[in-house]
Amino acid sequence: MPPSDPYLASRRAVDWAGNEAALLGRAVELSMIQKPDFVLHYLDHVERALIDKTDYKLLRAAILLTVSGEKSAASVREARDLFMEVCAGVAPRREALYWTPDCLIHNRYWNRAMQRAGHASVSFMDTLATAINKPEDFDLYYNDVLPEWVMPGTYFSRNSFFRHAKAFLHILEHASVLHVPMSGGALGRTEFWEMEAPLLHAAGVKIVVLPYGQDYYCYSRLRDSSVRHAMLADYPLCARSEGGVEARMRYWEEHADAIICGFMTDNIARWDVTTFTAFHIDTDLWQAKPTYNGADGGAEAVRVIHTPNHRTFKGTEFVMDAIKQLRDEGLKIDLVVIERMQNDQVREVMQTGDILAEQFIHPAYSLSGIEGMATGLAVMANLDSEPYARFCRRFSYLGECPVLSTTPETLKENLRLLVTNPALRRELGIASRHYAEKYHSLDAAAHMFGAVHRKILHGEDVDLINLYHPLRSEYNRTKPVRHPLVDGHWKPAA
Repeated sequence: MPPSDPYLASRRAVDWAGNEAALLGRAVELSMIQKPDFVLHYLDHVERALIDKTDYKLLRAAILLTVSGEKSAASVREARDLFMEVCAGVAPRREALYWTPDCLIHNRYWNRAMQRAGHASVSFMDTLATAINKPEDFDLYYNDVLPEWVMPGTYFSRNSFFRHAKAFLHILEHASVLHVPMSGGALGRTEFWEMEAPLLHAAGVKIVVLPYGQDYYCYSRLRDSSVRHAMLADYPLCARSEGGVEARMRYWEEHADAIICGFMTDNIARWDVTTFTAFHIDTDLWQAKPTYNGADGGAEAVRVIHTPNHRTFKGTEFVMDAIKQLRDEGLKIDLVVIERMQNDQVREVMQTGDILAEQFIHPAYSLSGIEGMATGLAVMANLDSEPYARFCRRFSYLGECPVLSTTPETLKENLRLLVTNPALRRELGIASRHYAEKYHSLDAAAHMFGAVHRKILHGEDVDLINLYHPLRSEYNRTKPVRHPLVDGHWKPAA
């Protein structure tokens, strides 16, 4: 063994308590930093007995893809062949629904909906966004399936091909249906992202694609220029990677077993369920407020909540300006701004509100709008963008929606209407709770995904494209949501 051997250097530097496998992992990492080529020789001739044969092949593939300098075509081909060989050795069980890779709260709710409906279902997350989520919000993380020789905080526990390959193998073995965004699943962030669908399908795994926004939008194809302006203001760098986004969109249009994109129909050739949005929440957690404030902005203030996680996108400056003008006119309005707050805290704050001023550039209500409706608030959002809203009123359930449609130009007057009319706030709030339960609860999620799974897993004759058609859907016709708005607008009696 040469005196510069990083394995021996690691052994001398750290007390590894006899954990040879962990020592190997650290030695490999040091070798990649110091002498990338040496580690391949090292694996071949010294320590292969310390790790599982599958892990050895994946580790070798990861090193071939990560060595310093320009990767040769031969190295990439060898890495690909090793990965294909490992995948071919997996015996699929097809025992559970899987949701991956991002720790978005949508995955938590969808997973919980299917578990509650009696299905085996697993939320399998890449990493945890601690600002708004807690570790227990999700079932499993990619690092949970790594071997013990991968030390926390080291290269192989972060964004290496080895880590994502191990996560993919876990999915390949256990998943019956995989639910992913447009950016893909465990292989989506690797050089082999185009292999994901063929490998899954070869193992009998079905794929449902659920875009959420950043994974989906191609700025040059957005029909609403105000939305494009907001995206450029809040996420300017995404415009520089449009080619990659579009390539994945074309890929999943061809390979997905089902795509559910809601109103986001810009630049996509197909969708399988016509729904305004696929977002759902736990309406048992998001309880309706028990009482309604009778204040009208005169003697007593009305509380307005705003949730600007993306300020241009949400139209925050217009909200601030409208409230300032109404205050200058003498109306008493308390404004509560919610940003980067844990979900249990958001629920508490929502209970204290009267109005949710959600978003006025983006042409839809979003997750916070659903949370506001479930709480029984009067909700304001922009449902006036004709290309997005009209077809969802014709062919889906948006015609039942009790959200007061509001643009920056109508924000001041619609705020005045709700602030000064507590009876209307109460009527819309009660209808909002009904709407959230019917179309955005866990039961509603189980209805939608249940229909999708019956078709793609079991071949049942389910008319997914008309699942929520106002004239064809028995689900829509049952207990219609009633309120005084017409296409989202208030039209007082003559």
